Amino acid sequence: MRIPPSTLLATLIAIASIAGAVFHSQKVNKISSNNPQQTQKIAELQQQITVLQGENQTLKKLQVNGAELTLPLALYKFAEQNLGLTFPQHVKARRVDDNSLAEAVRYRYTKHFQIEGMEMRQYAFETLGILPANQNLVGQLAIAETSGAVAIYDSSANEILLSAAFDEENLLHTTSIVKHLAIALLELNFPLTNSQKTTLTDDAYHARQAFIRGRASSIAQRYRNITAFKGGHTKQFKPNLEAQEIFNSLPTLIQGITTFPTIHGKTYIEDIILQHDSVFPEIYIHMPQSTATIFTKNMPSTQPPTERQPLTEKQHLSTQLGQLFAMLYLKQLGDQQLGSKNAQLHQSLTSDHLTITQEERHTYTINWNTQWKTSADAQAFHQLATKLSNIPERKPTVTISENQVIITFIDIQSTH
Repeated sequence: MRIPPSTLLATLIAIASIAGAVFHSQKVNKISSNNPQQTQKIAELQQQITVLQGENQTLKKLQVNGAELTLPLALYKFAEQNLGLTFPQHVKARRVDDNSLAEAVRYRYTKHFQIEGMEMRQYAFETLGILPANQNLVGQLAIAETSGAVAIYDSSANEILLSAAFDEENLLHTTSIVKHLAIALLELNFPLTNSQKTTLTDDAYHARQAFIRGRASSIAQRYRNITAFKGGHTKQFKPNLEAQEIFNSLPTLIQGITTFPTIHGKTYIEDIILQHDSVFPEIYIHMPQSTATIFTKNMPSTQPPTERQPLTEKQHLSTQLGQLFAMLYLKQLGDQQLGSKNAQLHQSLTSDHLTITQEERHTYTINWNTQWKTSADAQAFHQLATKLSNIPERKPTVTISENQVIITFIDIQSTH
C-alpha cells in the first residue's frame, strides 16, 4: 500500500520533531539540572514531545483506517476453484483498526441473536455455571476471534477487514485471507433464509458456523501447503505469544465456541469427503443442523433445521444448546475430574431446552432441561453437574428423573 505524500510528510515531520526534542532535552538536562529556567524549558519540551507523539499516533491511524487494498486475483480464484463456486459479487478488502475487527465479530452474533438475546444468554450461562461470573459474552467472543487475527470477514459490509499488522509477504497472513474469502464465498452462495436468520437455535447456528469455517480452514490449509511447497516465502515468522496468552486466559466456553469450527468443523468435512463418493453441492445446500452431526460425522439431515420456539408471554429466552455446550460445560472440571470414561459423555445428549421465564415481576427461573440416551448417561451427567453447581457463589440446583437432568436457578432480585 502506498501512503499519500501529504500523510507521509506529516509523519516524517512528527517523528523528526520528536527525535529533535528528545535530543535537545537530554542535552539541556546535562548542562544544568539545577537551573530553574532550564528545568522549566525541559518540562515544556517534554510536553511538546507528548503532544507530538499523540499526533504521530493519530497520523498512523489515518494511514490504516479505511484504506482499501487490492488483493491478488489469484487468491479469489483459488477459493473459487477449490470450492467449485464463484463470487456472486466482489468482496473488497480494507485495512482497519483492532476495534473495527472486534465490531465485525460482535455484529455477527448480535445480528443473529440480537443484543438482548446475547444478554439473556450471558445471564443464563452465568447463573447455571456454564460460564464464569462477570463475563461479557459477546465481548469475550470478539476478543477470542480477533486476538492476533490479521483478517476478519465482515458480513455486514461484505468486506475482508485487515489489521494493521497484515503483511502480504507473510504466508500465514495470505493463508488467512484465503480462509476468509472462502467463508465469504460460502455465505454469499448459501445465505440463510429470512426465517433462519431469526429462528436458528444456538445448536443449529454453531453447527452451521462450524461447517462453513471448517470448510474454509481446510481450503486455507491446502493453499498454505501448495504455496509453501512452491517456495518463495523465506521469512521466518515467530508465533504471536501475546495473542496466545490472551486466548488462554479466556473461559473454557469462549475458547471452545471459537475453536469448534477450526478443530471439529474442519475434521468433520474432511472425513465426510473421504467417506462418501459425492457430497457436493448437496452438503452445501443441506448444511449440518446440529453439533451432534459434527461430532458423529454423519451426513446432514435434509429436513428443515430446528427452529427456536417462539417466546411465550413470560419467557425471555428459549433455545437449544446442543452437544457443543454440554461438552464445554463439562470441560470446566478438567480432564482429571472428568475422566476418560466421561470424555465423550456429551455425545449421549439427545436433546435439550434452555429457558428464562419471568414468573413474577422480580423473579426469574433459568432452566436447562437435558435428555440423555440412557439412565446411566443421565446419572453420570447428574453427578458431574452437581460438582459444577457447587462452584458458583449462587448455586443452581440439579435434579434427575430417569433419562432427564434439569439444572435450575431461581433468581429473586432485590427491589432496592
